Amino acid sequence: MVARLAASAVAALSLLVACSPFKDGADPSSPDAADVDGAADAGVPDAEPDGSGPEADPLVPPVTTPRARACEPGKVFQQIEPVTFEGNLNVESARFTTDRSHGYLAAYPPGGSSLDTEIYGVLRQPPSVTHYAAKLFNALAAPGVFDSHPAVSRDGLRMVFMSKRTGVLALLPAVRAPTGNFVVGAPLERPPTANLMGEPYLLDTDVLYFAAAAGGSEWNLYRASGGPPKYGTDAALPLAINDSVAADNAPVVTADELEIFFASNRADANAKGGLDIWSASRLPAAPVNQFAGASLIELVSTPGIDFPVWVSHDACDLYFVRKASPTEGGRLFIAHR
Repeated sequence: MVARLAASAVAALSLLVACSPFKDGADPSSPDAADVDGAADAGVPDAEPDGSGPEADPLVPPVTTPRARACEPGKVFQQIEPVTFEGNLNVESARFTTDRSHGYLAAYPPGGSSLDTEIYGVLRQPPSVTHYAAKLFNALAAPGVFDSHPAVSRDGLRMVFMSKRTGVLALLPAVRAPTGNFVVGAPLERPPTANLMGEPYLLDTDVLYFAAAAGGSEWNLYRASGGPPKYGTDAALPLAINDSVAADNAPVVTADELEIFFASNRADANAKGGLDIWSASRLPAAPVNQFAGASLIELVSTPGIDFPVWVSHDACDLYFVRKASPTEGGRLFIAHR
């Protein structure tokens, strides 16, 4: 959500993160490692067929059993709390396991730029419930190339992330090799009218939400349900809430797919500025892409850049990144209902 905003204040954002690291507990081998088409594709630098790398990627414990929704769609957010990371990293995206003890972070060090954004595993540091240590995914890293918004499967063995490794914003799949390192595959296919893709959000059901655009400042939200390794992104359904003249991006969806949060610069009398955070809901019997009733969440929207990155499994806490401007480092916050 940041790289493209730097080029235009009305363009879109680059975002976030979720699952994670320094704890054994997940089988690092993937039975489907061979399913990632084009893992050694020439268009994707640093894709290592055997998963080898300078240092093993942090292990990701499996996500615990999802919790049932405890907060109904549309329930008001009442309080904001900061989330911090060792090293004072600038945050582009973040995502977590169900109990939030571990997570994935897309960030860059102080003094760097968004082009230095890499993917980290994070581990909560007790007694704090909002402070995390971070460890770089060295084998996955591509220095000097923007990698962000890691979306990870429940078992921790599959990832989809946003990257400029191919020269344009694209979504790249990756799987855990037997060595424990992630192996990057060829870019996912784009919807017919899109040239750019970003901000993936992967549900436990292998349903993938993302943003895409033909170019410029108009971005739309999509839902793909093809599952790995290709996810059916070329046949993804556009969401009914898309604004034809706005940048709608950074989709974050509750586990039951009845509520969506997203960032947008759409016109509204209560709009705050660059990118605001919106929500919409879907009736259980409605088609899967028929979210409606988009409304601004004023508590988490400012004159700067605000975008959602993760929602807790009980749908009560929304994690979002806030930036004073497109070129400034982001900070992560939780909005509590």
